[in-house]
Amino acid sequence: MALYKDYPLQNPDSIRVLMLHPGDGDAVIKISVVTVRLSAKPNFIALSYTWGNPIDERHPSYQEYDLVKYHISCARELLAVQQNLYEALWQLREKQEYSPLWIDAICIDQKNKEELNHQLSLMPCIYCDASWVIIWLGKDDATTHEAVQCLDGLQREGALVIRSMMRYEAATQFLDSIPHQPRHALALLFRRRWFNRVWTLQEVLLPKRTRCLCGPHELDIGAVSMFAALSLGIASSGRATSDVLNDLDELPICQLGGAACVSAWLGLTWPGGGFGLRALLRYPKIDYKMELPRTFKWLVALELFVYEARQRNCSKLEDKVLAPLAFALHEEFAPETPDFLPLKREARRIIDCRFPVPELYLKFTRFMIDSMANLDVLSRAHRDVLRNDATEELNLPSWVSSFQEAGTTSLIDDLLFTQYNAAIHLGPHYKTESK
Repeated sequence: MALYKDYPLQNPDSIRVLMLHPGDGDAVIKISVVTVRLSAKPNFIALSYTWGNPIDERHPSYQEYDLVKYHISCARELLAVQQNLYEALWQLREKQEYSPLWIDAICIDQKNKEELNHQLSLMPCIYCDASWVIIWLGKDDATTHEAVQCLDGLQREGALVIRSMMRYEAATQFLDSIPHQPRHALALLFRRRWFNRVWTLQEVLLPKRTRCLCGPHELDIGAVSMFAALSLGIASSGRATSDVLNDLDELPICQLGGAACVSAWLGLTWPGGGFGLRALLRYPKIDYKMELPRTFKWLVALELFVYEARQRNCSKLEDKVLAPLAFALHEEFAPETPDFLPLKREARRIIDCRFPVPELYLKFTRFMIDSMANLDVLSRAHRDVLRNDATEELNLPSWVSSFQEAGTTSLIDDLLFTQYNAAIHLGPHYKTESK
C-alpha cells in the first residue's frame, strides 16, 4: 500500500503517527501520516483498544460485528479498518482530538513481518513515551452513563480507597449500600473485552497519563480497577452471601481479575526496582530483609506476570509470553546490574527470533529454569489446565506449561502456588512414630 511505501521507517526508533482531520457527523474520516523518531521525544497520543468486538457475548447490547470493514481516507486512498477502531476515530473527531495519534493497526504495516516484529518490540517504549494514552472501551450503551456517575461519586467520597482496606464484612456492607441499578451498570462495564486483553497491562501501566473513554463518557481507570478489586475480594472469598454477586451478573472471577490486577500492579511498576516487589508474594521473609538480588526479583515478577497473562485474551498464542517479556524488559523495570545483561540478551533473542509457539513456550521455560536456578516454573506445568484440542495440537513436552490456557485455579493460588514436587505421583507421605 502507498501509505507504507511513502512513509518508510528508516531508523530503529522510527514510528508512524497519524493526524485526524476535522469533520462533522457522517463525513468521511480523513487522516494524514508522518514519521517521527522516539529519540526526538515527539508529542503524540497512543490508543489502547480491542481489535474486535469490544463487548462479550453476555452483554445485553452484544451484536455480531459485521465482517465488512469500514473505510477511512488517507492521502486520497481508502484504508480499511475494523469497526471498533472506526468508532474510536469517530468519537475522537467528535471530541476534536486532533493531536498526532499512534494506532498499531494503521501505523504498522501488518503485512510486513519484519516491520511488525520490530514495532511490537518498541511498543513498551511507545506507550511509555506517549504524552497520553487513550483507553477506548468501545461505544457506550444505555447503562454506561449510570456506571460512570456511580464511579465518580465513589471517587469523590474517597470511598473506594478506604473500603478497599476494610475487612470482608465491612467491604460487603459497603457494596450492598450501592443501589441495584448502578451495581448492574458497573457489572456490564466489566463485560468489555479491553479489561481482559493480554496487552492491556503494559498499555495502562507504562504511560505517564491516561484517559479512558466509553463512547463520549470519560472515566477514571484507577477507580474502575479499584472497584473490581474490591468486588473480586468478595467474589473469590467463598463466603459471598450479599446481593453483590447477583448484580455482578455472575461475572467470572478471571473477568473481574482482569480489571482488578491493574490496581494490583500499578504501585509495583515504579522506577528503581518496584517491578520486582512482586517477589514479596513468593519470598516474603527473605525479600522483606532485602536479601534477594534485584535480578532474581525481576525474574520472579516476570514469571508472575506471564501467569497473569494466562487469564487474558489475545489473537496470537505467542503474545501470552511475548507481551509480558517485552514489558518486563522496558528500561523502567530492568535492573541496572552487570548480572542482568546476559539475561537481557537472551530474553531479547527470544522476542526477536519469533519462534513457533511450541518452541517459544519451551525456550521461555528453559530460560526461566536456567536463570532462576530452580524448578519453580515447573510447578504449574499442566497442573490446572483442562486438556482440549488446542492444547493437544501444540504437543508440548510434559514439563512445559500451557501458557495459552487460563487454567482453573484462583488468582491467589496462581500467585502463591505449591512448589514443584517430583514425587507427587507417589501420593501423600505419612510419618510414623518410631517405637
